[in-house]
Amino acid sequence: MLKRLVKHELSIGVDIDGVLADCDTYLRWIFKMDFNKDFEIHDMIPKQEPGELYSTFVSRKELEYAVDMLHQRHAIELIPMIPDAKIYIKKLAKEFNIKLITNRPASAKVNTDLWLGDHKLYYNSLVMTETKTLHMDDCFCLIDDNWNN
Repeated sequence: MLKRLVKHELSIGVDIDGVLADCDTYLRWIFKMDFNKDFEIHDMIPKQEPGELYSTFVSRKELEYAVDMLHQRHAIELIPMIPDAKIYIKKLAKEFNIKLITNRPASAKVNTDLWLGDHKLYYNSLVMTETKTLHMDDCFCLIDDNWNN
């Protein structure tokens, strides 16, 4: 016989970038404004061999710059919410604890909290980590845009 789960007995891990925050749009804007490069993010396929060029369109140095800009204070107002993400998080929160688990650096925590607050996203806890799987012990599943996580 299956046990009926009591509300909030389990957590669902949710990534921020690419699941809640539309960082691709912001990154495209940085590449266009700062490097005069305009392309779709999904066209930016990483090179397999090590070297200076990260992809056909972007150098490793340009990518590091863009990602660093993503975590700056001014980015909070520019990073849009993924359409309907807030609706689905609200629905999930009716049955599960929402545990936001992100690979953002710890130095971006204040700005991340501000972004989440600006978008009025409901969550129970926020974990800034380099290894998401270390924080999954109480999670039923992880919603992530990167299958490597």
